[in-house]
Amino acid sequence: MKCYNFNDKTLTTYESELINLDMREAKVHSIFEDKQHNIWVALYQKGVLMIPLKDKIFKNIGFNPFYNDKNIGNECCLTILEDHNKEIWVGTDGDGIYKLDTNRQVKTHYSKDEFPANVVLSIFEDSQNRIWVGTYLYGLYLYNESTNRFIKKSLYYNNTEVLHVNTIAEDSNGNLWIGTNEHGVCKYDPATGDTEFLLYNVLKSKNQILSNSVNTIDIDGHYLWIGTSVAGVSRYNMVTGTFEDYTVENGKLSNNNIFALKADQQGGVWIGTNWGLNYINPSTKKVLQYTEEDGLPNAAISGIVIDSNKHLWISTYYGLSYYNPQKNRFINYYTSDGLINNEFRRGAYFQSKSGEIFFGGINGLTFFYPFENQPNYGLSNLVFTDLFIYNKPINPTNAKSILKKSIDYSHKIELSHEIKNFSISFSALEYNNPNNVIYQARLNGFEKKIGLLYPKEAILSLIPI
Repeated sequence: MKCYNFNDKTLTTYESELINLDMREAKVHSIFEDKQHNIWVALYQKGVLMIPLKDKIFKNIGFNPFYNDKNIGNECCLTILEDHNKEIWVGTDGDGIYKLDTNRQVKTHYSKDEFPANVVLSIFEDSQNRIWVGTYLYGLYLYNESTNRFIKKSLYYNNTEVLHVNTIAEDSNGNLWIGTNEHGVCKYDPATGDTEFLLYNVLKSKNQILSNSVNTIDIDGHYLWIGTSVAGVSRYNMVTGTFEDYTVENGKLSNNNIFALKADQQGGVWIGTNWGLNYINPSTKKVLQYTEEDGLPNAAISGIVIDSNKHLWISTYYGLSYYNPQKNRFINYYTSDGLINNEFRRGAYFQSKSGEIFFGGINGLTFFYPFENQPNYGLSNLVFTDLFIYNKPINPTNAKSILKKSIDYSHKIELSHEIKNFSISFSALEYNNPNNVIYQARLNGFEKKIGLLYPKEAILSLIPI
């Protein structure tokens, strides 16, 4: 199916993101435009396809069996990077690394033949434009751009090799701080190969890392924020060598399973846990906690990005959330809004220098530029669909029915004073995003305020005055 633009006289081919539909082979029998200017396409033996009018805010790339240049396999996305060439690196859980060009098309797939590790936990570019890759079971690698090969960089603690590299960050002196699964945090000097380890020692009680299993790291000046898998957050002073702890036990966290860290410009840090979003500012002693009751779509936080307006974009185990701290307002987005999946993976988040935001999940990659609200467009007219009395539907074809015709065509309905309960169902006939439609209703004479109704049915109970 092709679209002709009368303004610039260009012809483009429509491509669907559906993995069970190849529009190059589809047989189009009919095309229809509705009142909202959505396009409906009748396909031979494939059903009906709806193409929304509004432009997609969220862009996706995942498994695509029809286009190799748009296929990054069907494994979970674990880590994301945009390098100095503006090319995207995607590390997966079992399918190696995919590299996308500036057009977001697959340029290279590094699998077993080119790269030994199938499970890639972290990809990081340092200040020298060197790309480092942390893996599961295979340790740390350095990518050589001139040869297009990966060089193993073995890290050892007491003659034991570090095999699991979860996260990588760089300080102002060019040192890499590497979060591992069993050996705490490793400070690595790429110039000399020297290493130092921050480790948990069960025999010590103070001034140490909280756990040797580290999920995430963020650097803010001379402070290193360390998020552990089971024991909370440490703030390590890289100058004095001292630690400050933030845990459930000392009342500063909602959960000790840390999935994401993001320092802000006010000296504080946003912390994503397995149960809630937390904010800590050591200077002001400010501590905040947010869960689903506060507006989050899910309390398990996978990733946190702060945009240029100081607003947060938060990936979770069920949906993506936009948070405006100034207004204390959450807006949530799901697959029905255009996301590739609802379940996002911890560690799979990144913001490019241009401000573009990337989140990875179980089905692939979603990327977009920050926005405050999706564009509005007119809804279809509201349609009344059914009348119920004491939860029983009223059929207008029944001879004794109080409805003589469909409720949507009835201008007036008279009910006996003995009827104490009835309900009316209605719909806006919105096919693009029906779950986001919010209805408002009020029963004149019985209710003073207009109420918000998220379901499609309003239950109105009448009690004699």
